[in-house]
Parts: sequence; structure tokens; C-alpha cells
Amino acid sequence: MSDFYEFYLKEVSFTYGKAERVESLASYGLEPYNAPASVEYDANGDIIGPVFDIYNFNNYPDDDYRFRKIGSYINGQLEIITTRLRMYDLSRDNIVTVPASPCPSTGCRPCLGSTASSQYMYLPGDVVINSVFSVHHEGSNPLSCGMFDTTSSGMQFMEAFVYALNRVNDDWRNTRNMLSGVKIGGLVFDDCRSSILGTHLISEVQRNARMPPISDNGVPLNARTVESYVAAHTSELTIPLAELMNELRRPMVGYAATSTELSNKDRFPYFLRTLYGNDVSMRAIVLLLKKMDWNFIQVVHSSHARNSFMELRRIGAEEGVCIVAAYEMGTSGNSTEIVQKLLHRPEVKPVVVIGDRDEYRHFLMGIKEVDTNRIMQIIAQEDWGTSTEIVEGLEDVARGVISLKRWSPDTQAFKNYLTALRVHTYTANPWFEEWFENIFNCSLDVNDFGPYPKWCENIDSIPITNSAMWQWNEDVFTVIYAVYSIAYGLHKTLGDFCGVGYNGVCGDFLNAANKGEVLLQNIKQAHSKMKLEIHSSFMRG
Repeated sequence: MSDFYEFYLKEVSFTYGKAERVESLASYGLEPYNAPASVEYDANGDIIGPVFDIYNFNNYPDDDYRFRKIGSYINGQLEIITTRLRMYDLSRDNIVTVPASPCPSTGCRPCLGSTASSQYMYLPGDVVINSVFSVHHEGSNPLSCGMFDTTSSGMQFMEAFVYALNRVNDDWRNTRNMLSGVKIGGLVFDDCRSSILGTHLISEVQRNARMPPISDNGVPLNARTVESYVAAHTSELTIPLAELMNELRRPMVGYAATSTELSNKDRFPYFLRTLYGNDVSMRAIVLLLKKMDWNFIQVVHSSHARNSFMELRRIGAEEGVCIVAAYEMGTSGNSTEIVQKLLHRPEVKPVVVIGDRDEYRHFLMGIKEVDTNRIMQIIAQEDWGTSTEIVEGLEDVARGVISLKRWSPDTQAFKNYLTALRVHTYTANPWFEEWFENIFNCSLDVNDFGPYPKWCENIDSIPITNSAMWQWNEDVFTVIYAVYSIAYGLHKTLGDFCGVGYNGVCGDFLNAANKGEVLLQNIKQAHSKMKLEIHSSFMRG
């Protein structure tokens, strides 16, 4: 039944004609209000083109109180005939004017929320890349930030962005004869793992509500100079931003989103990515299973890995690998309960696990508690890789685990850059001090330790990479590739509008209505044109 839904029912695209003998659904008169009805589903399985009628309970135009139609919502357009709208006083007898809805005197934050931090990092440039990273967790209030992300992956992605911009601006003019007279700038936000906050921050810039100053005299950033975007930390955070690009008509390069949903170019025409989709890793797992003659498997996946699971099931069906049972972490029980369910089929030993690092570790704990005979053979996707944090203290349980690890190029130059930064002299990144305090568990303020137990000493000689908590994020190359690809695409686009021998940003580029589409196409060509010191193949979604 689920395959029928996934591969047939969701593909329905049907428009009523008069042959169906339901003329009220087939009318072509006075479109769009009397347009023929259609049945079609989007990628989420939701009906496309919903229609709502809007009613008001009143006594207009006679004295008979009943629900009367005052408007419609059709094809994304809302129309209300306000002259038919009636509202009444407490007696419900006398008509009153439509009430206003101002922000209360106590402020709007309790209902609408406000950003907990106005921090941003701005690196001045003639053309700006707006990037979004996840430095904090989501806060308890709308549009607010919570605890600092102790994994440091978001901060390393962010610093990889800064590093790549520096390389482009410092080296490319001389070594590649590119971007003559043009400096690429960066505007960096922390979305605090909230897609609402991420879209809010970008939208505020585009409507001139959040304009960081570009100089000491307070001259604001010109939103017209923001020509491309780099985002975001997960697929869930990336998808709303990719949809926003359809309005802004600017390319966005994803550095961490792997959902195959983003491969839909009809829905996300401006989205590219430097990391392959889930379908690639799931196919690798299926081929591994076939190679081992494991044609019957069980699957454990997290709620945010449903897309990966669907790809595994689809590709497995194509290749003759049968999923005997599947369990979702949390929904199907905790790790111990899921392991017990897996053991109900002891003959099906291969178990594919799809999740994040914490979920992998909890699953190993469940095995340690229940599966004393260690009869399961675990196969894990690339989020496990070769992480020793996952197996620390659980080495006996992890013996025999097979995991994928994403290939990554040599990033030693970036590692050297990050290791050379010092917290007392590096001021470009407004989150760097908080990062240092968090990862060393000490305070930089000698007069106020705050939540930390001690003062940070010898800060002039200690790199942030010296922390006992430090672990390199091996995926930072995806951000570096994103910046390099945009830089090449911009160079080619400036040549298209300003001439091959351009020097600086010309008026034709600034005023071109189609520069977003041209830049998008030129970024796509980056993989065949760039000769980077790190070998790359720019992977499109």
C-alpha cells in the first residue's frame, strides 16, 4: 500500500473536463474563480492549489443572521469584500468599525518574538555573499537562540567561509587573473537552528530592515549588493531558504543539506549544493548489501532521516534488497525497545541504521543492554563515518560495525588558518569569544566568570584547536567549495555583463534584471572551469 501511495497516488495530476459530467468542476468561465478543478500533490503529499471560501456571520443585507460569503482564497490569492463584513458591539445588535490590532504597550515579543541577538559578521565587499550557519541551538521563545552548540561544527563551517573569502580576495587576482577590481564580501548570520529565524534574517536584509553598517560612519549595507547565498546546516533549515530564493531570484549553494527533496528543480530552481543527496549514499549502502549477499535487512532510522529511509526502500526495491522491518527512533520506542523488536527476527542479522551521532550512540547503548550475544550486523551511513566519539566506552558493542565515510580533500591549509587565530586579537567574528569560553569552559572576563568556573589564562598563546573538546569537522570543504564556485561564477558573470577585461563592478551588472539567472548558470559551470588547489567536482542537487 505504501509503494502505491509513494509511486502512483502522489504522481496523480488530473484536471476535470466536461467528459466527467461534473460541469461545476469543469467550467472554464471567469477563471481563476471558475477554473476547472484539478487534483495534484506536491512533494510532501499535500494537495496543490487548495481553495477556501471566507464567511462572516452577519445580518447583511437583511435582518436574517447567517453565514455569508465575503471572500475567497484561490491559487495563493486572497480577496475579501470588506463592504460585506460586519462586526458588532457587546450587545451584538450595533455594528462597529473593524478593530485595529496594534502592538501592545508591553511589547510584541510574547506573541511575535524578537531576535535574541542582533549579532552578525560583515566582511565588506563590492559584491556580497549572505551566509547562514548554526552556532546556537533554538531558543524556547520564537526567533530566539538557546545554548551554544558544543559540537563546534557550525563555527567551523563559519570560519571556513571566512577562510575561503580571504583566499579568493587575496590570491585570485594575482594567481588566476580573476575578479579584477572586485572584492567579494560576506554577511554572516546565526540561524540558531531555526528555519523561521533564518528566513527572517535574510528577508529583513532584503526589505532594508536589517542593514549592518559598512563603515565607522554608519553607512548601511546596500541590499542590492547581496548576489548569492550559502546555507544551511541541515536539510530542514535549507528547504525554506531554497524556497525563498524563488522570490529573490538569486542562487543559493547548500553545504550540508542532503535531502533528495532539494533535487526537485521545478520547486528549487535556484538551489545548488556541494554535497551529494541522500540517494547517493543510500545507493552505496544497497550495493554494499548486495555485495555481501544480504538481501533481507531491518532498518532503524531517526525522524529527520525519513527521506533517506524512503530512498533506501526505493533503491532497495530496484536492486532486490527487501526491508523486512523498519523502526523509527522515538516513534517505535526508545533504543532498548527497538533492539528488542529487532531481535524478534534473529535470522535477519543485517541492520541498517540511519541517524545522527547522538542517535547512533544511544542505539549502541541499547544493544549493550539487550543484545548480549551481539548477533546483529550494523551498517551505518556517513554521519557515523570514523567518529571515535560514537564508540567511546562502547567499543565492545561496535566491533564489526560497517560505516560509510564521506570522502574529503586535504584541508590542512584551513586547519593552519584556524589554529593561528587568537581570541584576544581576532575580532572579525563576533561569536569567536563565546566559542573560546565554551570550548575551554572558562571566562574571558576576569571580573565576572558567569557560568564558567574559572578565568581563561594564557589566551595569547592558546589556539582554539587546543581544547580537549576539539574535534575537526571534516566537511568544512563543502563551504570552501561553495564560496569558490560562487566566486568563479561571479567572475564569469561580470565578464558577461561588463566585458572580458572588466575592472570593477559595472552599471550593466548592477542593473541587469536577469543577473541572478546568469550567475546561477555560471556557478553550475564552475566544476569544469575552476582549477583549484584542492581537486573538486561541483555536485549539483
